[in-house]
Amino acid sequence: MEKKSAQTKRDLTEAFIRLYGKKSLNRISVKDVTALAGYSRSTFYIHYPDVPGLLEEIEEEMLDHISITILSVFQDTEKLSADILFAAIKKIFSSNLDLMALLMTKPGSVFPSKLKTFIVHNIQTQFPIYASSKHSNLELAITYQISAVVGVISYWLPRRDQLSIDEMVEQIKEISNEGVFHIIVDNV
Repeated sequence: MEKKSAQTKRDLTEAFIRLYGKKSLNRISVKDVTALAGYSRSTFYIHYPDVPGLLEEIEEEMLDHISITILSVFQDTEKLSADILFAAIKKIFSSNLDLMALLMTKPGSVFPSKLKTFIVHNIQTQFPIYASSKHSNLELAITYQISAVVGVISYWLPRRDQLSIDEMVEQIKEISNEGVFHIIVDNV
């Protein structure tokens, strides 16, 4: 029975993701999801309270996956480095790229904001020195960097056919190392 329930949830989730790729959240009904997945409305309500609740669960599952990825990359590391951070980001976006693109670029999506907060929190949890630092500008710098990286990735995702993930990560590293204004001045 548990296997069937898990399969039902996967079917409903896949149907929702297909619809979400074509429509805004407020234009997707339970009827749309269940018709595409081949289930009744009552089956949907056994698993989810409503369509936004289904999206919320998808986002939470993605954040859980990201947490596992971050822990695997940060494992046995005492200090954060750009290479470690970018290895984690590359690993996060390499797996589930299409779903991440959908969650990151959908107009009105709150997922990019959730992701920024989540990554900053994970850095502070994995590297307590950053959370307990007496320097408030350190937290500001970490938040700035993660916000910039998530913003650039959100910009890159719809254009990923023009630039590989490796090239995008290398460009973000260059911008991070050289400084935004230095690169702007050098290229204008």
